[in-house]
Amino acid sequence: MESSNKGKDAGNLLEKVKVRKSEKKEILDGLGNLYTTIEELRRQIRKGIYIRICVMCVLALILSFAWLYMILNL
Repeated sequence: MESSNKGKDAGNLLEKVKVRKSEKKEILDGLGNLYTTIEELRRQIRKGIYIRICVMCVLALILSFAWLYMILNL
């Protein structure tokens, strides 16, 4: 009787271990996907900041030329 209970307990423990391993794998996969998504967002933010800086530099250059044109034509 005791040996059958031990066998059932061992089977239950084995099943729990399998479930936990699969849950662990799902969690690790989810974390990997989250990390990938965060890295992609960082790249997009950097790209957006770079584009804004370029636009501001071009606008500053245009305004500088406009200012020089106004000064030289006076």
